[in-house]
Amino acid sequence: MVANAGIAVTASLLETTAEQWQRSLDVNAGVARYSSAAARQMIPQGRGGRLIGAASVAAHPGGNGKAPGSEMAAMVAAIPLGRLEAPQDVAGVVSFLASPDAGYVAGQSIVVDGGTWFT
Repeated sequence: MVANAGIAVTASLLETTAEQWQRSLDVNAGVARYSSAAARQMIPQGRGGRLIGAASVAAHPGGNGKAPGSEMAAMVAAIPLGRLEAPQDVAGVVSFLASPDAGYVAGQSIVVDGGTWFT
């Protein structure tokens, strides 16, 4: 099961509306609910399985209070691999994690960011 959903409120705490906060809770808590449901299905099948949660790099460092997209140009310039990620960059990692080759990988955070996290 791949949980590839999540949202973040980019407004400051004082500017965040109740509706924005509730939507964030609904979507982000939904990931946990779906993962739990998938695990309950996988266990009785007796074959194990994978619960893979995908998020943007925003899941690591904070950045709220800044206008959406305001840091994009600076961020791209700072990526050591020199480009934004493409869907196939993430898809390759998800495919690996779902494969038997990753059968002993558990509880890891793999950052697919072209090296930005380490700069």
